[in-house]
Amino acid sequence: MASDVDGAPLVGRADLVAAVRSALLDDVTQGNTAAVFLTGESGVGKTRLLREVGARLRDGGALVLTGTCLDIGDASPLHPLLQALRRFDAELTTSHARTSSAVRGLLQMFADETAGPDGAGAL
Repeated sequence: MASDVDGAPLVGRADLVAAVRSALLDDVTQGNTAAVFLTGESGVGKTRLLREVGARLRDGGALVLTGTCLDIGDASPLHPLLQALRRFDAELTTSHARTSSAVRGLLQMFADETAGPDGAGAL
């Protein structure tokens, strides 16, 4: 559920948004992949900042995959990656059959590796 804050302008973070966007796009435009890990105390605006950067990257034609962490002890550390891949798979159209097949292959690999008795698997 989106809050009123999601639509409000981002104030005081223009330099940070530009720096993150530039760092990512510089790598990507050279044919590489890029990732950002953002840390900080609860409530400082990490999620809002990443939403803004992600929107600007998407507007520029970048593919942005996102996943969220779960703050519970037995959550898989791979949860954000799995969530991002599942979201991406759901957004793919039939015109992206090769990409969809690759994403589903990754998801199946994760499912196979985490099917052990404790759910942890080799991954």
